[in-house]
Amino acid sequence: VFLVIFAFFLPTHAELVLLMTLARHGSRSPDSTVVQYCPNNRNMYMYSAPFSELTIRGMHQAWDFGKYLRQQYIEEHKFLPERFEELNMNFSGFHSEFWSDSAVRCLQTTVAFGYGLYPREYFGEEFPIVPLPVHSEIKTFDDLFAAAKADCSGVRERDEIAFANTAGLRILQANRNTVNKVGDLCGFDIMSLEPVERVSAWKDVADFLDSDHEQELPLMPGMSPELYAEASRLSFKLLMQRFYATQRQITYWAGQFPERLLNEIRKAITHDHQGRPVNPRYVSFTSHRELIYAMILMMEWNFKLEGEPSYNNHYKLPPLTTLFWELHRKDGVSVGINDTIPEDRLSDAYFVRIFVWTPIHGRVSVTTKFCKTDKCSLDEFFSSIETHVGKTGAWDEICGVNYEDSKYVRICRELFSSQFQATSAHSENVQAAHPQSSSNKLREFDAISHRNGSRYLVKKHGSSQHPDDTEQGKDAKDHDRFRDPWMVNNDQREQDEMEDLDWEDDEMEAYDWEEDEDRLSYSRHADKHRRKSSHSKRKHARAKARKHAKKNTVWTRRRMMNIAWMSLISIIVAILSIMVDRALFREHHRTDGYSE
Repeated sequence: VFLVIFAFFLPTHAELVLLMTLARHGSRSPDSTVVQYCPNNRNMYMYSAPFSELTIRGMHQAWDFGKYLRQQYIEEHKFLPERFEELNMNFSGFHSEFWSDSAVRCLQTTVAFGYGLYPREYFGEEFPIVPLPVHSEIKTFDDLFAAAKADCSGVRERDEIAFANTAGLRILQANRNTVNKVGDLCGFDIMSLEPVERVSAWKDVADFLDSDHEQELPLMPGMSPELYAEASRLSFKLLMQRFYATQRQITYWAGQFPERLLNEIRKAITHDHQGRPVNPRYVSFTSHRELIYAMILMMEWNFKLEGEPSYNNHYKLPPLTTLFWELHRKDGVSVGINDTIPEDRLSDAYFVRIFVWTPIHGRVSVTTKFCKTDKCSLDEFFSSIETHVGKTGAWDEICGVNYEDSKYVRICRELFSSQFQATSAHSENVQAAHPQSSSNKLREFDAISHRNGSRYLVKKHGSSQHPDDTEQGKDAKDHDRFRDPWMVNNDQREQDEMEDLDWEDDEMEAYDWEEDEDRLSYSRHADKHRRKSSHSKRKHARAKARKHAKKNTVWTRRRMMNIAWMSLISIIVAILSIMVDRALFREHHRTDGYSE
């Protein structure tokens, strides 16, 4: 019995398979709005960067974080190679992959962090440094890092307006003394603004004070440490109430990131348990604080940051706060080409270790109600996300995002709608009388996207059903919960692709374009109006061209007449000059004869 108990407490060794981090950007300068909201704080001119950008201190924070990862995962655990460009076993790409929000301060943080992870002295003599490839998305469609400001912007704006006129109004009124004191020191009456602007202005001013504190700049004249601490606590409370008051808000602020997180784990498990190398072994994500808070609240992480303001047992995150996910294969589990882990044992063969790191507090342990320790089994880890999404629905359902269209189609729709904004406005007035009309341009965009092999499925009507919605499909999806469905078998994947494409072709033929309420449509009256408008414009252009041509003709005739008259005058002057010369010559000879 003693040996059994002793063996239970022995440390077990597991092999690290995949590392993922989600980091907040480094310390930054304040937003440009502080010029209006806090003109008395002259610290705005003391920053080493433009408004809203990464400061030198922020770059050092990111660099130090990269050196921390190098010491942990390269020098100590030998998990990553010493050189970024070192080839992996199957030559399929780099060992590390870097993703970032498109904001400049996030991109700069990623690059500075990468240089700390792979310092200059390890690049060799071929080139002074190796430029790190950083992946990013178009801001308007960045649902990975900022869905609430991309495809969910409409829902977010409505929620923010409702908050500013209800809970936000009550919170600021209850803390009116603090707001007025800070406003008096700043030289601007924040409470005089409309509710929505008031909440936004207080956030910008509080961020300004936080940036001063992070840069170790002196407090502005009249600002006491107690007043700053009170303002910081109020801004954090407003942030949590404004963005994360409901489970639904947490879901759409997290956006596509939870899905990406689970997919990376599925892909790594699929490769590893089949004996294939995992690539990339490290995936880095850099974003804003809003996504990090959303992930913490979604997975219900609990940890303590000493010295930071708190609200509902959650703490304010300093710059460069980073969430860690380490996928480990348990000790004693062998993998290989001829030693594949059975499907029903995948959840028992791996676990995910979670923790938080900050430049101030270092590594911080995390507890969660889904995991008994900081080592979450796959079932526990997947449940921490699936349970939350199961209550609220997926983020794209909340925001009404039609992801059945490809991103190409959505971009074209946005460009098309902005190009014909005036026609759209007219169409809205007559659409009620003619609801069956639709946009030929959008049909063309959708058809092009479908012909180009887009795997986003068209909207379904009637009794049409996707194969995944059948009982057999549901069983298959539950069976492959921890596996990457596109990495199982090449032949099976190709067969599935052909079946999906055939099914999509059938659905495309049966698609009822007239009943699609999500698409922009132009009525027959609007089309007729556009044709009349175009005809009128062409007629006006032709009349203008004729008038211009007539003017050119008259001008040309006048110019030719002027040239003719000038030529005639020149000829007459030349003839007169010759006649005068001849007369003078004869007169000269006559005078010479008399003299003789």
